[in-house]
Amino acid sequence: MLRAAGARLDAHCSPSLAGDCGARRGTVQEKVGQMTRVESLRARIILQFLAVLAPVAFVLIGQTWFDQQRASIIQHSLQVRQLSLEAQAAYRWVIDRSLRFPGKLAAGGHHLRTCSINLSGSSLTDENLLRYIQGKLIEYGVQPRLICFEITETATIANMNRALRLISELRARGCRFALDDFGTGLASFAYLKNLPVDFLKIDGTFIRDVVGDPVNTAIVKAINEIGHALGIRTIAEYVEGSETLQALRNLGVDYGQGYGIARPRPLENFA
Repeated sequence: MLRAAGARLDAHCSPSLAGDCGARRGTVQEKVGQMTRVESLRARIILQFLAVLAPVAFVLIGQTWFDQQRASIIQHSLQVRQLSLEAQAAYRWVIDRSLRFPGKLAAGGHHLRTCSINLSGSSLTDENLLRYIQGKLIEYGVQPRLICFEITETATIANMNRALRLISELRARGCRFALDDFGTGLASFAYLKNLPVDFLKIDGTFIRDVVGDPVNTAIVKAINEIGHALGIRTIAEYVEGSETLQALRNLGVDYGQGYGIARPRPLENFA
């Protein structure tokens, strides 16, 4: 899979289209000012690898073009801070650049398995986000099966109706979804049965001490087993050492992500 955070934020929309990007209504001068503020933000699109921990999961995902010795999948994620309504153009810019990426790799002879794009909590308040994403998938000729959108558990619960519609509509087209930072909510398991997601990303709070803390071990084990019972694959975040990696393998977690596996690298190095 692919994970993104970066490149300069050129304005994705012209000032005349700033309202369509979710900016506040106002005069042309106000919209120009909003876009100037958006351009002043910076994000870097990066790549980060996920190690395949369970052999069966590797079979399901298949080989990748980048790090075959490590049997990794590339994750392309968007690590962009939560943006206000007047800066919605910023996350749309990142979505646009990310959906271009699979085509650029294919043109260079590389074969991408999954491109995972983080959707910020504020993006779920964008009433036109679904239409925007659908339009970009068509514009760039992206195969939806290559795209996995990540939404945090907290943002999903806070915007449940919109999140469910977004997930249902895009999954119907072939895209996949990951529930990020899972386990941080007070009612995580209660909501899970009603969320049609493909991956659970187990929050790093539980992963960091999974080796020495029996409670964290039990929590990770429970999340993993319930996820698998629902047909959902699991990803452990914040994997920072070989002992943690082995403990997760022993628990049957499908994927691991963190500095102990690979550090993020700039997207421009690859595209």
